[in-house]
Amino acid sequence: MNDRASEVFSDEELSVWIRRHPEVWHFAEIPGNALDAAQVESLIDSILSGEHQRRRRAQARRRRKFVLVGCVGAVVLGGAVGVAAIIAARQPTVPEAGAVCRAAAAIDADAVVLATGVDPISGCGEQWAKGLLGDNDGLVPPLAACVSAEGVINVFPGQPDVCGSLGLAAAQPHLSPGNDAIVALQASLDSTLNLAKCRPAPDVAVAAEQILRQSDVSGWKVVITPGAETGRCGKASLDSATKTVTIFDFPGGTP
Repeated sequence: MNDRASEVFSDEELSVWIRRHPEVWHFAEIPGNALDAAQVESLIDSILSGEHQRRRRAQARRRRKFVLVGCVGAVVLGGAVGVAAIIAARQPTVPEAGAVCRAAAAIDADAVVLATGVDPISGCGEQWAKGLLGDNDGLVPPLAACVSAEGVINVFPGQPDVCGSLGLAAAQPHLSPGNDAIVALQASLDSTLNLAKCRPAPDVAVAAEQILRQSDVSGWKVVITPGAETGRCGKASLDSATKTVTIFDFPGGTP
């Protein structure tokens, strides 16, 4: 994560970020476990890279709770001049993750994360203009939106062909109606549940069901994570791959 970006995060901003990422909450449940700055950065970086998501889905597969299906397609052309991979522009598979602004044309470059629903190109342009990315003295370079191997939009400095040079697909310029609906669902869960005052987990599950009914998504379900049924501070985590809204208990929350 970009050091200069980290320096401008207030305690409240970091708190909001954590409440939007229930996958990190188990750290708060470990007695005496206080994360230092380096551990926080490592944790955020692992989420950006998809490590947490891969781990959670691997656990789900082992428990046989979900069936995950993924496919990646590419056409490879060979000839006297060499080999080229043609990867069609595509949609993100994890639209709820927002977008990642990269400081250089490298998949592991320093990054700033945009909130879900922010336009990737204009949002990342603002981060460059603020001097939070690269060393451009506030100048905004050409930017290209790509879809990472984890299905998250990453915006790199460079021309449109930068995606192919990194082995990534270019992101389609607009989200599909289905992805738009998921982004809207994430926004509703955040504003109504995750960023609101604490409520008992069962009440939050009922509220999440109502939000689902009023949304434009279909085939989704709400589950309460085992052990959180008596939780006093329920929060909601969205997983578009399994069409599941999972209710967690936020450690240390006060109703």
